[in-house]
Amino acid sequence: MAKINVRSPYYIYDTATNLTSDRIDVYIYTGSLTSLPSTPNYTLISNAIDNKVTFEISELIKDYFDINFNGGYASENYWIYYEIFRSINGGEYVSIGYEKLTSFYGYGYYEDGVNPQNDSKVLQTNRNILKLADTPAVLPLYVDRDINVAYLLNNQLYILGVLVTLMTILSKLDTLLMELMALICLRIEFYEMAVLLRAMYV
Repeated sequence: MAKINVRSPYYIYDTATNLTSDRIDVYIYTGSLTSLPSTPNYTLISNAIDNKVTFEISELIKDYFDINFNGGYASENYWIYYEIFRSINGGEYVSIGYEKLTSFYGYGYYEDGVNPQNDSKVLQTNRNILKLADTPAVLPLYVDRDINVAYLLNNQLYILGVLVTLMTILSKLDTLLMELMALICLRIEFYEMAVLLRAMYV
């Protein structure tokens, strides 16, 4: 599912021949993704210019976020559902499709382009975290997909809380190293054969 980072603009475009105007219904809700409210939070209408219409919805959604830390770490996200209706030559509005989004109180940079997605699973930019030894480390993660979390503690590598030793790493690499050595030997054999053939015909 696509994201909408509400601290950056999120544009919705439409274009069609003889386009008069578009209407967009925007639903902002929590709970089950499939439990769509009965009425939209916003209904927007925009007249076409040169058969093109553009909507920007981030500012509307950002108003629903109330970021206040109260000691808990539950995330505050909203499901976004919008449906676009098109009017051609001044006729009735006809639905042309819908989109579902997950909203985040995030933003993108200019280099990220229009409607930045920020596909990183870790929802923070800094990679160094300092914490007391007797307190848990709390990381904001995007967990709609499979993830692995690796970190260093006392110069030891942990993956999902499991200590990874040199022996476990070597055991995983054992098969790969054997295949690599076989490939190297094969290349050496071909090289020696080429040298021998060259010597025979010189």
